[in-house]
Amino acid sequence: MTVEYQIFKAKNTNYAFFPSNLQLSRVNTKQLNRVISQPENLRLDPPKLKTVCGDIINNLILNISGACNLRCKYCIIFGNTRQGSLLHMTFETAKTAIDTFIAENPASNGFGIVFFGGEPLLNEKVIEKVLDYCREISLVTEKQVSFSLVTNGTILTKPIIEMIRKFSVKLSITIDGDERNHNLNRDFNNGKPTYAKINRNILWLQDEGIPFELCAGITYETRDYVKFFKTLESFRVPFSFGFIQKNIFEKETGYNSQHLGLIENEFVRLIKYYIKRIESNRSVNCTNMYDALSAIHNRAAKAVRCTAGKNVITVNPDGTIYSCQFISNIPSASIGTLSEGIDCQKRSEFSAIPLQQSPECSSCSIRLFCGGSCFADNYIVNNALDIPVNYSCRLMHIEWEGYINLYLHTYQSFF
Repeated sequence: MTVEYQIFKAKNTNYAFFPSNLQLSRVNTKQLNRVISQPENLRLDPPKLKTVCGDIINNLILNISGACNLRCKYCIIFGNTRQGSLLHMTFETAKTAIDTFIAENPASNGFGIVFFGGEPLLNEKVIEKVLDYCREISLVTEKQVSFSLVTNGTILTKPIIEMIRKFSVKLSITIDGDERNHNLNRDFNNGKPTYAKINRNILWLQDEGIPFELCAGITYETRDYVKFFKTLESFRVPFSFGFIQKNIFEKETGYNSQHLGLIENEFVRLIKYYIKRIESNRSVNCTNMYDALSAIHNRAAKAVRCTAGKNVITVNPDGTIYSCQFISNIPSASIGTLSEGIDCQKRSEFSAIPLQQSPECSSCSIRLFCGGSCFADNYIVNNALDIPVNYSCRLMHIEWEGYINLYLHTYQSFF
C-alpha cells in the first residue's frame, strides 16, 4: 500500500494533503516519515460527496440571439462559422422549447431559463414575451421558475432595467477585469473599446438597486492579475473568472509552457494578494475563491465536473439542441432538434463524464476538487470527449494549488 500525498508549507508549518480524501494534516518530519513507512496505520475518512447528477433537466439555456454588437477575439460563436449563427430566436421557437422542456420533465418541481447568446438583449422583445409566458406557466403548473441572463453589459435602457426588476432576472455581466486587459479582446463591431461603456452601465445598475454579478475571462495575454482582480473587487458585487482558450476553434490556444509558467507566477502573486485581503478582514467577492475555500474546508468532493447534458440543455435559434452552450455552434455535437426530439444516445455521449469513469484522472492530485475534465474542451481541442486537454489540466492544478495555499494561510480568519 502506498499513500498519495502532497506537501504544502504555510507559516513555517508543513501540511500533508491527501488527494484520496481531501484531508489536510499538519505534520512534522517524524510524522511524515511514519506515514511513508507505515501507510497501513494512516486513517483517512472518506470525503463528502458534493455533486450528484440525476437525469431531470431543470435548466434550459436559450441562445436567444446569435447576433452580437461585439467582436470578442475569443468568442465561441464567431470563432467558428455555423449556419444561422446570426439569427434571433423567434418567440414560437422559444415557446416550443419551453413546452417540450416541461412536458419531458414532469417530475421537476421547478425550472430555470437562461438567456444566452450572442448578445441576448439584441432580442429584447422576445425575451420579454418569454418572461411573461413562463410566469403564466408557473401560475398554472405551480412550478417555480427562475430567470438568468448573460450580457456583455453594453446594451442597457430604462425599459430593460424595469424588465429585469419586474421578473427578478439574475443578471451576469461579462467584463475582463481592468480596462487594459478587457480592451485587449472585447471590442465593438467597429473596433472601438467597450470598457468605459460597460463601467458606466454597471454604475447605473448599482444606482438603480439592480443586483447582478460579473463574469471575467483570462487569456494567455492577461497581465497583472492583482490589478485585474482589484478592479473586479472594487465593484463590491460577486464575480467569477475562468481561463479562456483563445482562438480555440483554430486550436491556437497560446497556452504553451512559457505562457503556463507566466500564469503560474501571476497566480502566486494573486494568492498573496488575497491572503493579505482576508487577513485585513476585507470582503472576498470572487466566488471562485470563496467556493474553493469552502470546498477545502468541508472536504467536498465533486463526482462530476458539471451538469451539462444531465440537468441542462441548450437550444439554438434554429431549434437545434445541444448539451452544452459552449459547443452549440458545432453541428456534430448536436443531440437533437425541437422538431425531431432528443437523441438519447447522443445526449448520453455528450454529457459530463463522471469522475469514476475517467481513468485519465485517476492519478491526479486534485481530481476530487476538479471533478474531471471538461468534455466540451476535450471535443473542441482533441476531437474526443474523454481525452483531457493537457493545458486545461495544468491550469486547474495552478488554481487549486493556489487555493490550498490560500486556505492554509487564512482558514483561521476566514472560517
